[in-house]
Amino acid sequence: MLAAFDACPFPRVLSAYALMRARFAYLRDHTQRALQYVLPILDTYEALQIADDHFLFIRGLPFFGETWSYLGAFLELTGDLTTLRALTERARQHLKEYAFDGQVLWLECLEHDDVTLLIEALEQTVQEGIALGWPVGYTAICLAVLQSQRTDDLQEAEHILDAVTLSDEDPPLLDDIRLLAQCAICSPGRRQRT
Repeated sequence: MLAAFDACPFPRVLSAYALMRARFAYLRDHTQRALQYVLPILDTYEALQIADDHFLFIRGLPFFGETWSYLGAFLELTGDLTTLRALTERARQHLKEYAFDGQVLWLECLEHDDVTLLIEALEQTVQEGIALGWPVGYTAICLAVLQSQRTDDLQEAEHILDAVTLSDEDPPLLDDIRLLAQCAICSPGRRQRT
């Protein structure tokens, strides 16, 4: 499978396939290979010199935030936040029409191993979204996962995760994320986030 993936790199295949290949490689414990499937997408953004979501979407490219999330996950798993910082700074210097505040906040929280500022930002985003009548399921699940990781009380952590109400408009994937977070809080070697 990996040999077939390697034989057809992006942009010879669609970016959606490149991201799918990265997921498969990660699931088979080939994190470095997964990273190599995603990096060419970042190079394409740099060649276009723009990261506006609509601009990328109409060109068949994933949103910058999605691609950065893949890179962030793979580089955090390998413990290489220095490379993630360098890629983020490179993107900030070369790409126009994009606010990098979210990525910078995530990165700083990872670097300091403290998600307090991220939790505060997510809480504000959820409150603003609710006030405007916008769907907030994804953000609310992200917030609940982080909050559940901060407590030693298993029942409290479960309550935090169960308290998120998802609408019919939210993707079913969010229930899967909740389930994975519930499994994580029950695991014997669980690491508590600060």
